[in-house]
Amino acid sequence: MDPDRLLARAREQVTQAREQARLSWATRARARLPKIRTHLREAPIAPRLTRDEQVRRVREAIEGAFGDRAREFAAAFRNFGDLPDADLASIVEDIEALRLLQEEPGDERP
Repeated sequence: MDPDRLLARAREQVTQAREQARLSWATRARARLPKIRTHLREAPIAPRLTRDEQVRRVREAIEGAFGDRAREFAAAFRNFGDLPDADLASIVEDIEALRLLQEEPGDERP
């Protein structure tokens, strides 16, 4: 068998596998999103945290503590410490939603 053809085929399969994994995550997330929204509406996390804890939560997200999607989201806010309280709380809730989406069903933390 031609080694170049074999290598091209292997690269194609890796690309397909990555795309399937990406789409699989999106499909699972879409299915879980209504439940997560309800959970966060009934028990929002931001009101339970002080402003300093909220800022720390965003910093932890930037460092990758809550998964890649939360890290990418949080990194978009450079001066988050200067945000009004309502905006900071909204970011913290969004990070929590992304964290919950990252987890597998049944892994949710209280």
